[in-house]
Amino acid sequence: MPTSAKDKDKEGKLSTAGFADAPGVFRKTDKVPQFRDGAPNPEARVLGGVIARGPIERQVTVNLIALRSLRGKNNKQDEDETNAIRKYLLGLSLMAATADIELFLREGCLLRYSDEKDTWYKVPRRGTTTEVTLEKSVIEEYAKAAANHFRPKWEEKLEFEFDLKEAKKLLAKKTKEAASTGGA
Repeated sequence: MPTSAKDKDKEGKLSTAGFADAPGVFRKTDKVPQFRDGAPNPEARVLGGVIARGPIERQVTVNLIALRSLRGKNNKQDEDETNAIRKYLLGLSLMAATADIELFLREGCLLRYSDEKDTWYKVPRRGTTTEVTLEKSVIEEYAKAAANHFRPKWEEKLEFEFDLKEAKKLLAKKTKEAASTGGA
């Protein structure tokens, strides 16, 4: 509990920024009684939380320069493999960037999407940022097509059984290696 005026002022600033506690409490008012039938009145309860005074935005960056730096198994000799890897990872990146993730900040503080449209921008190294039309269905089709190059190499059904003894051996080996190099 803050005791001085300075502490109270600091707490007020932290609370405005969303860094202070916001527990569920009961408020004292003249309009709503604090107790009803010998128990705390639920109508007098104030839930803690955050008030957003503007939009909450999720920004995702897909770095095409990093994708261009990837190479296939024989570096420059296998351009087909290089292009296939780049397209596949671009498809996965776009799928991850457009996934409707659960929007929660903490228990009891849920968010929702305010509209149906995601806004995409092309951000060049120099020049003007421009809006781009990118539909989710197009991204899904692209990602599936990009995966076709690798599908023949995938097993029909991937099943693995977790072996605790083998996992412990690998962890012990990793710990020994880290100790011998002096790092983590």
